[in-house]
Amino acid sequence: MNRAWLCVVVLACAVTGCMAENPSGDLRAVWSIGLDEPTSASCDEAGIASVELAVRSGQHDVTEISSCQSGQRTFRQLPVASYTVTISGLDGNDCPIYEGSATNVTPGDPGLPEDVTIALERLPTEGTVSVEWMFEDGRLCGTHGVDQVTVTLMSDDVEILTTFLDCEQGTFETLAVPSGAVDVSITATQNGTPLCHVETGLDLVPCGDLSVLAILEPCG
Repeated sequence: MNRAWLCVVVLACAVTGCMAENPSGDLRAVWSIGLDEPTSASCDEAGIASVELAVRSGQHDVTEISSCQSGQRTFRQLPVASYTVTISGLDGNDCPIYEGSATNVTPGDPGLPEDVTIALERLPTEGTVSVEWMFEDGRLCGTHGVDQVTVTLMSDDVEILTTFLDCEQGTFETLAVPSGAVDVSITATQNGTPLCHVETGLDLVPCGDLSVLAILEPCG
């Protein structure tokens, strides 16, 4: 390279900087369960079987699964950008029961990862409840003189919802029901006679589905 071209290169570097065209770096995500270190005992106590780590910039997204007790995960050669790091603690059914996140995280130099520490906090867990109703001889609401049914969901003697439905609809599904013990009642009136079906203490697991088949009969 002659001196003239060398001077041009040196001047260009001085003005724009001679950086890599696509710089990359390393990022290390470190997590705790609340204030507790993620050991086998603390992970088991929290019910976390594994953790899902999502590193997202909008243009470059990475998702990985790690053991809970490992406590950290390093992402290497990430394109330099501003990332959001989200860590979810999953139960044995891969349902997120803990979560934490950090925003505006930039990778460090290769071999010198930028550390981001995230405390995982308990999530309110939910599931789905589906109800189907009929009579002993089938779903002949008109024959039985029943126009409307009432579906009520309760938990720990607290009403979650009450809804009034056309009897001919035959089914009802609701999302985002708090997990735990759930009581389900379906009631109606047939020519002045109360009809009902009640099930109590049903176990709705996090991210689970609970189905109830109700045969409407005279209450009592």
